[in-house]
Amino acid sequence: VVNSRFMADELVIPQFIINELQLLADGGDSHKRERARFGLDIAHQLQDSSPTTVVIDRSPLLDAKATDDKLILLAKKLNGLLCTTDYNLGKVAALESIHVLNINELAQSLRPITLPGEALNIKIIQKGSGRDQGVGYLDDGTMIVVDNAARFIGKTVPVTVTRMHQTVAGKMVFGQVKEDKASKSDK
Repeated sequence: VVNSRFMADELVIPQFIINELQLLADGGDSHKRERARFGLDIAHQLQDSSPTTVVIDRSPLLDAKATDDKLILLAKKLNGLLCTTDYNLGKVAALESIHVLNINELAQSLRPITLPGEALNIKIIQKGSGRDQGVGYLDDGTMIVVDNAARFIGKTVPVTVTRMHQTVAGKMVFGQVKEDKASKSDK
């Protein structure tokens, strides 16, 4: 997320988070140890090669003992956006009027809404640029180009998704009319 420049100009990593990662990296649980080391590596990579300025905040937050409480206090103090994958932390922070970016929610919203092989009913709105193509739209506004659908303009037809194409401009979905059912509904 940071390397694709979706973050602000400055990323703040609290020292108490680094301390907690170090404590876990030195601990007895091999799984937690491995994940904590990975977290420390990521923090180091962000400092070394991030397009965003990375700052380690060493503010003492004596008003809170728990890590989540410290994160909320620091976000308030800095008037910052809290980035997390922790669903419950995000909900508590939002209750405290802190802007939250849940990375899992971001990833979920970028997942395809349809997959190749899926059957959909699509209203064909206009002719496509290719021969016999029709164009319709999914519920979220994504364009779907449908082969053999030009003759169905103004009608809703069953379509099988054949492929998806992701570009920097957005998603395009391609499909083809399920001829047997479309032919019957056309009559």
